Amino acid sequence: MPKEDDKVVKLLHVAIAIAFITIAIPLKLDVHWITIGWLVESAVLLWIGIKTQTDFLRYLAVTTLTLGIFRLLVVDRFHTDTLVLNARFATYLVAIAVLGGIVALGAHRGSKREMLFVNIAEVVLNLLALIALTREASDYFSRQLNLSYARPGLNGSPYGQFRLARDFSYSAIWLIYGAALMAVGFWKRSALVR
Repeated sequence: MPKEDDKVVKLLHVAIAIAFITIAIPLKLDVHWITIGWLVESAVLLWIGIKTQTDFLRYLAVTTLTLGIFRLLVVDRFHTDTLVLNARFATYLVAIAVLGGIVALGAHRGSKREMLFVNIAEVVLNLLALIALTREASDYFSRQLNLSYARPGLNGSPYGQFRLARDFSYSAIWLIYGAALMAVGFWKRSALVR
């Protein structure tokens, strides 16, 4: 019985340490670095949880990952001046990489119980990729529209042209992304990806 008690005490210490790390990240970091910190922490916790076969650490990893993704989608506000090479897109790439790691590890090692979480990670990964690409296109056209208003001597309002180009770019991004998913789904024989 003392061995079981030792394991519980060790897990309790780990949980307290992880809670302090999770709390320390927003205290010591700023803006999008908080989100990146939580996403990286979730990846490390998941990796340790898999290596030690500790479900408790996996649950903490999922909680931290959820915090990071929630913050990315709801809390973080980015001002971007460049297309793709900016802090927002980099933060989305970190989230996508963590979810991609979950999908890659889960596809090879996942039990039936874990496959639900792997499938959810795969769907969220693709949603984040689409959101990131759509926001990049939206910001690009917003910047172009603002620049066109700042230039004197333009004939008429360019709003209609930019709106049409923006809407077309959304359709093109989603179409190309969907076609790529279909190709990967057929190649990997994955109904979920298709």
